[in-house]
Amino acid sequence: MHCTSLWLLLLLAVFSSRVAGRHLTQGTAGDRAASTTTASNMAAAASNMSGSVAAHTTGGSSSSAMASGVNNMTFIGYQDSAGLLAPELNPLLVAIQDRHLYNDSKTAVDLVLKESPAEVAAAYRNFTAQASDSGTNSTSSSNVNKEMLQAFVNQTMDPAGSDLIQCQAPDWQPNPPNFLLNLAAAAGNNTTGGDTNASDYRQFGLAVHGLWGLLCRQVSPNVSAAPELHSLLPLPNRTIVPGDRFRETYYWDSYWIIRGLLVSGMQDTAAGLIGNLMAMLERVGHVPNGARVYYLNRSQPPLLSAMVRSVYEASPGAAQLPLLRRALPLLIVEHHYWTNSPKAVKVRDTNGTVHSLSR
Repeated sequence: MHCTSLWLLLLLAVFSSRVAGRHLTQGTAGDRAASTTTASNMAAAASNMSGSVAAHTTGGSSSSAMASGVNNMTFIGYQDSAGLLAPELNPLLVAIQDRHLYNDSKTAVDLVLKESPAEVAAAYRNFTAQASDSGTNSTSSSNVNKEMLQAFVNQTMDPAGSDLIQCQAPDWQPNPPNFLLNLAAAAGNNTTGGDTNASDYRQFGLAVHGLWGLLCRQVSPNVSAAPELHSLLPLPNRTIVPGDRFRETYYWDSYWIIRGLLVSGMQDTAAGLIGNLMAMLERVGHVPNGARVYYLNRSQPPLLSAMVRSVYEASPGAAQLPLLRRALPLLIVEHHYWTNSPKAVKVRDTNGTVHSLSR
């Protein structure tokens, strides 16, 4: 998991396991039951959608490989989203990466366009033409210096992350009830005089709990209104991000985040994260690696069923039925994605036994 606040998520997850007195568990294939007609239709759609997005990475790629990826990319489920990955902006993206405008190659593809891709592309052509007239003797970007290019980018794009709004989850409380009760009990044990370490650990847990506001984000309404300006995907609910360069929602990171949120008594926020993942699954046919167009061609370990189960078990009952009804057919779609080609593979061991795996 990539996350500057990894310790926050893992600590709360560990506390969760100790307080609840149960191990982390995953939902199983046995959860599949009803809605077979709907599910089969959705699974067929998922089969058609999966595997058709061109490969693309945001780090360690050469400019030529990135150019090829952009030119052939189809953003299944989010055809209007693009940002700097719009095909007409390929020359500009290659120039930015070739000149190393940013230490992190992810920064460039997270930039927010101020105008449509076509308008920015036209402005870039004019920019390179003017550079040629001023003595760089080329109508391409080959002789445009780094400072000139950075000035152009600053003029035509907003910073990476500017389409995400920091927020505070409504269900966050400074001192949530039932928070780390095992430590609270140990700290207040009159028989032993109280465990000083337990008290310190609980205070530390509360300090960690106080950091959720630093990681809470709401996708700007502009992302839905003008998706062509963004590589970020629109999400219906607030989200909790891993942090640092990972400024958007990620799939399996969300499992550990949800475990921590449940310790903090933030069940509504946890359910909202699941809702975001299901919204992407509904449109793409699988849960993408993360909420960016360049993550649509791949996924991460399929922990969505475990997330649904965790939220349900935190407060089982009729109130959770809407979540379960929505989740079931979508989990069947995800199961189909992982158990069919190209994700499913069969491996024969030395004894002749065939093992079915998902890759």
